[in-house]
Amino acid sequence: MRIADFKELERLVSDLYDEGLSPSEMARLEALLINNPSARTQYRSLVDTHLALSVASSSLEAEPQKKQANDAIATPMARAVAPSTSPPRAPSAWGWPLATAAALLLASSLVLIQSLGQISGDALSVHSQSRFADLATLPTVTHVSWEGPAFQSLADQSLPPMTVSPGAIRLRLKEGKTADGYVFCLRPGMSVDLVASFDATGENSLSIVELTGGQQSVTKKLTFHNAGEGPRPLHANPSAKNRRYGVLGHWTEINSGALPRFFLLTGVHKLAQPTPGEEWRLSELEVLLENDDAAHIGWDDSGPVPHAGESYQQDGDYDDLAASLFFSPLEGNRWTDASGLRVVSGDEDSRLEVPANLDEGFAFDLPPGAMAMVKGVSEARYPSGMVIVDADTNEVLWSRSKSRESNACLGAACISNHSLTSRALRVVGVHKPLASDASWRQSAMKTLYEQPRFTILGFDDSLGDEDYNDVRINLLMEGGQTSD
Repeated sequence: MRIADFKELERLVSDLYDEGLSPSEMARLEALLINNPSARTQYRSLVDTHLALSVASSSLEAEPQKKQANDAIATPMARAVAPSTSPPRAPSAWGWPLATAAALLLASSLVLIQSLGQISGDALSVHSQSRFADLATLPTVTHVSWEGPAFQSLADQSLPPMTVSPGAIRLRLKEGKTADGYVFCLRPGMSVDLVASFDATGENSLSIVELTGGQQSVTKKLTFHNAGEGPRPLHANPSAKNRRYGVLGHWTEINSGALPRFFLLTGVHKLAQPTPGEEWRLSELEVLLENDDAAHIGWDDSGPVPHAGESYQQDGDYDDLAASLFFSPLEGNRWTDASGLRVVSGDEDSRLEVPANLDEGFAFDLPPGAMAMVKGVSEARYPSGMVIVDADTNEVLWSRSKSRESNACLGAACISNHSLTSRALRVVGVHKPLASDASWRQSAMKTLYEQPRFTILGFDDSLGDEDYNDVRINLLMEGGQTSD
């Protein structure tokens, strides 16, 4: 579920409980929920939260029950969550949606219990399994630092903990606002490798915490940040001081136990030109790719330093900070087939009509069992895009373009080699002159930054400025048998 739909669903549910929805808004709510399991899960979570808030608001003067808090602490993380209940109230304009929602919550919890009893863990993927288990204990964020968000303990909670499911979520802040987070499930018998990369003018940090339940409900695992001195890419902002770029962190975790484990990722940043006493703030995220083998999440900070008299504006590249997740079984092979290359993306293939012989771009080999995460950003005035090509056959495996009006992010794709032989691939940047009848053309390329298994490529269109920053493509390699 995309963040934009996430926020729209959140707004519609809030309006439903405040003043009710118009027929057109109700139709939009139904459209968001139809054939979208993650949206329905989030809808149930939002309804549950509103019900809990109504209970809290009607009993703010009541002394918290210690026994109830202890019972909540003892609750395991992977479980069906019973719906909240509220005392009798006078009928309201949204009474019928509330009753319907409560019935849906109860029904879904019963179905969840039955499903857990019928389906074995071995038959479920990392994402499909998580759909059968909600999280019960994600508390309110109290403050944000370079290490990420800090949370209230369950015993100190003035509001009930939020119910969330794996995927993009909305964190509840102490001052009543919300912010972005990403939860993933590490199921039994699996490992996860996380690679953190940075490309930002301002300070950015990635926080990893495990949702463990208990008195403190979360356990900090690690924080990666971009402060410090190091090599600079050719496209780096000259005004950026004390910044590091590229891959700045690796983290590996295994689950050798019998229960799923859940982790929360958050990005935080300071303004590109912070004032004295500037506070850290949670960054907006976008899930660019998510499947059983891999996920890629990008965060966008507040944007570059604005001109005098103007305010900060996000650039929409979702590349200031990024986390690439790669999942593998602890035993056996990642893939049992030998069907060649597989391309997965969170964005639809643009199916660009490109030249028959794409001989420019960056060529690389993808070893057996390896994956390549490819992500594009465009700041071009021309329509622009990126293309992934099988170098041996010149077949276009995947392509993605943007118009002049869209945001900077081109999307991401993960190419995995399921065969027993190495495959030759090429990543190409393309652009299209403004004339409506013009065809796509290859763009000139330059390597902007290079690390072992990670490369930033710059592509230049035909405007003549030779900045090699019209399209930037990040290439991250993971797994497989390599010579380095």
